[in-house]
Amino acid sequence: MAVYWSQEADYIEPVRSARTPFVIWADELGALYAHAGSASIDSEANAAGQIVEWGIADMDAFDPEPSAAFYRDDQRYAPHNLVTGTNALRKVASTLDLPPAPPLASWLFKADGEGTAGAAPAGGIQVDFSGDLYPSQMEQWKWDPASHTYLRFQSGGPDLDGQTNQQLRFTNVVVMRVPWDVVDESGHVLLDQIGSGTATIFLDGKEITATWQKADRAGRTRFYDLSGTEVAFNRGPIFIEAVGPDSSVVITPTAEGLPPLPSYIPPGSAVGPGFDEETPAATETAVPAGTTTPPAGATPHPSVTATVPPSATAHPSATSTQLPPATATPPHATQAPSATPGG
Repeated sequence: MAVYWSQEADYIEPVRSARTPFVIWADELGALYAHAGSASIDSEANAAGQIVEWGIADMDAFDPEPSAAFYRDDQRYAPHNLVTGTNALRKVASTLDLPPAPPLASWLFKADGEGTAGAAPAGGIQVDFSGDLYPSQMEQWKWDPASHTYLRFQSGGPDLDGQTNQQLRFTNVVVMRVPWDVVDESGHVLLDQIGSGTATIFLDGKEITATWQKADRAGRTRFYDLSGTEVAFNRGPIFIEAVGPDSSVVITPTAEGLPPLPSYIPPGSAVGPGFDEETPAATETAVPAGTTTPPAGATPHPSVTATVPPSATAHPSATSTQLPPATATPPHATQAPSATPGG
């Protein structure tokens, strides 16, 4: 789920369907929520019903009026080729009868390097969602001192932007442990994202042991260090990984200390799950046909063929630390007094 606050993005691809965990995060932000269809099912994962019930500012590509903000990229296969942009969404939204955005309290921010001199170094981060070393479910982050950001690696090499061919980089990376459960026969997953749990914040090439807290569905998710002080982020993009109790997270003092990423396995391979192997649930609406003509002002998709260099070689002398397993906290746990719920 991509969240745009203070900057615009004219080209966002692919737009996929709504799921309950994303609807909950959109609700706490008071966000204009763009998606293509949603899970509509008689269970706790009924995202379609929740969007209506909770009064989400809904921009569903299936609906006739919001559909004007979406179009198809003819360089990619459906359903992974639906495109939108924040300016197009705002323009169309201004013509619709949507609930107004509520006031939203910001997270805290600080200057680069401030307050983290004594924190443990964290030059390398590896997140394995399944814990089974499947290439499509593993990613790495490597600290780049020159840009003061973490570079993202996935599927065997650098994770590249589809338009610019530049590697993705983020100023802050958050790994939060969130218990989860499959709630119906269709396999829909819900996260225990209300309450509290453990987290690790990565910034300035350092790691901060923390907790996350969210008082209720509309309350803002916030992060606190072990002293109970709210964590201040560096100004810049923030990437949040919500991982399950069984996911593997490895932290190394240097980027060179990470093991090599497994080789990329194309979708449809018999070895491990791929990105495109999921079968849409029968309860979901088909992806709209749309048009391949961009709205006025939209940036067309260039035909880019990315050359992905091999991942870094593991450093034989490096030591790594494992994040502790999460301690499941019952939903609706009491939030710290210092927390301020947002819209």
